[in-house]
Amino acid sequence: MPIKPPGPTYINCYGRERHSDTDVWIIEPYSRPNPPGYVGTDALVIHEYKCGLQYALPGLDFGVRGEEDDRGYLRPTGIVITSPNMDWILDIMKDSNDVLARIDGFYFLADTCKAPQNFYLGTYFLPFVLVRPPDSEISRHEFGLAWRVLKRSDFVLEKGAEDSGLGRIDSALADEFVALRKMLSSRIQALIDEARWLPIHYDELRYSRTGMHYSSLTLTFAPQTFEDTLLNVNTFQRHVLEALACYSYLKVWKEREMNLDVDSPPRPVDKSIMGALTVDTNVAIRLHAMGVPTWLIRTPSRIPHDMNISRECIPSIPNGLERAVMPNKPAAYSGVACATRNRACQRTGMQNIRLGHSAFHITSEQQVSNYEHDNVILRDPDEVFPARATRQKALPAIASPSNPPPALSTSSTAGARLPATSGRSTSSTTTGLPSSCPWRRISVEEQFAIDTTKFHETRSVLEPEANALWKLARQNVNTDWRRIINHPDLKLLHGYPIFPPSILMNDKPGQPEWRVGRTLQYAVAWLVIRVAWFSRTTNRLPTSM
Repeated sequence: MPIKPPGPTYINCYGRERHSDTDVWIIEPYSRPNPPGYVGTDALVIHEYKCGLQYALPGLDFGVRGEEDDRGYLRPTGIVITSPNMDWILDIMKDSNDVLARIDGFYFLADTCKAPQNFYLGTYFLPFVLVRPPDSEISRHEFGLAWRVLKRSDFVLEKGAEDSGLGRIDSALADEFVALRKMLSSRIQALIDEARWLPIHYDELRYSRTGMHYSSLTLTFAPQTFEDTLLNVNTFQRHVLEALACYSYLKVWKEREMNLDVDSPPRPVDKSIMGALTVDTNVAIRLHAMGVPTWLIRTPSRIPHDMNISRECIPSIPNGLERAVMPNKPAAYSGVACATRNRACQRTGMQNIRLGHSAFHITSEQQVSNYEHDNVILRDPDEVFPARATRQKALPAIASPSNPPPALSTSSTAGARLPATSGRSTSSTTTGLPSSCPWRRISVEEQFAIDTTKFHETRSVLEPEANALWKLARQNVNTDWRRIINHPDLKLLHGYPIFPPSILMNDKPGQPEWRVGRTLQYAVAWLVIRVAWFSRTTNRLPTSM
């Protein structure tokens, strides 16, 4: 047990004066006589947490381990946050270990467009995300839609299925999102065309542009619950803000970073951008010199005695953030702080996005019966496919209630048949909820439906040469049938809404395709009418259902 120091205060093992009763650091202002001015390790504001975060933060060095020092006094094991250029400190102690969606559609302090994140090279652009401007300025801001709050009045229920609770955003708002995406995408392309930097430096910019595209399509064409729509609107806005951050970095900040002069005073801080937290002293010094809002996280053992200290600050969180968790939404990430955690708020759960009219969607009451009817895994496959009975004899025996199916093994080879239970499954409950068993939703027929030829390189002379990276990615596709996920719209989207042009092509080896039959004419006809096909597919007209 640690010994309580005598007297009201004492000097701890790191030479800091602390209260004996509460063990709180007595922080006093200090000005270093030489050199003047603040550097990245100084403290315009400072705060000490007496305990660690709810998630691991790699890179923190606590020095000598142990609960007590040589005198038996308590050794500080918390963290200290300082900022050399900002007048507030983010209350990171309120952040949770899990990255969870909140009722406002954001991810609380783990949301990249709501709060500063820990700096990692994998998400180097996040410090340059724009901060939400005052409400009075949003309507006049060029990218004001990036901070627009979705209201219930913006959500329109699907006609003919109002009781399902599914709908989409108002068409006028959807058009505004599309217009914003097109405008920003054109600027992004113009920047890429300048070719000022190596192509790899534009990857994050391209990723955000693609994210905007998919999010706007989802909001326009996919009926969802209001909560899912809210999450997708915020995802679109997040892609916009991150695209702007990448754009700003390549336009302004990258050159500023490359031309840093350690002998020059730091640039004035730009409070219009988010900034970053870091445990790396070198990163803090660099960001501060560039004029980026900076917060340095250290342990008490790493605080120097000649550090400039202006004042102590009570941590806070940005206004308007909700802490209440959105129900029925799994954690986007759980674990240590890293670039992956920073990206977790962009995971929208594409498997939950359902195209088509909401009347096609399976309700919770129908889910078990529909899956038991559709998925032959719940019945003896020999009853459904008698012609395959002979072939099945060479495969593992079908499980029975007395011989339950074994657990799935990740080391099994692709194409192995998953044992099925004879008769109806007894694992479904009387509440109408589907079983959690991993094999219930995988059809026996699907186990043999993987066409591996689609991952091979195409040889058509009418097709352009494929990108080398695309060829490599296609060759490395894991075709293990156990990795297949049944999309909720499996019955709605199976097959080709627009048949591929390869159907029209000649496959005779050694024959030039444009000289065989009417292949070239068919290909031209396909190019002409594909626009109408795409239009019918995306608009979901009654005649195309």
